[in-house]
Amino acid sequence: MLLQKQKEIQHRKELLVKQKRKDYPEVAIYEQLLGLQLDSSQPETLQFRFARVRETDLTATCLLVLNFSHGGYRVTSTSPPLPASTTEALESQLNSTGNLPRFLKRARAELAAALETR
Repeated sequence: MLLQKQKEIQHRKELLVKQKRKDYPEVAIYEQLLGLQLDSSQPETLQFRFARVRETDLTATCLLVLNFSHGGYRVTSTSPPLPASTTEALESQLNSTGNLPRFLKRARAELAAALETR
C-alpha cells in the first residue's frame, strides 16, 4: 500500500512538471505583454514586479510584496515606497472586494505616480 502511494505521488509530481513546461512559454508571453512578473517563491507571499511603468524610461520597474498569511491581504513592501495611507487603502479595497485585477491596476498606478515624484 505504501509503495502504491509513493508511485501515485511520483506520478503527480511528473504531471506537474509536464504542465509547468507547457505553461512557461505562455506565462513568458503574458509577462512581456503585460509588463508584470509574479514571484511566489516565498511562502504565503506574492511579489509583483511591474515593468514599463514610465513612457520616458522603459527600464523603470516597481515592486509590491503582498502577504496573505493572516487570513487577509497585507502589503508588506513597495518600491518605490508608498505612504502608509495608500497601502492601507489598497489593502482595504482588496480585502473587502477580493478583486485582484483591480488591486493590481490601482497599485501599478500608485507606484508609477510615486516614481514620477522622485
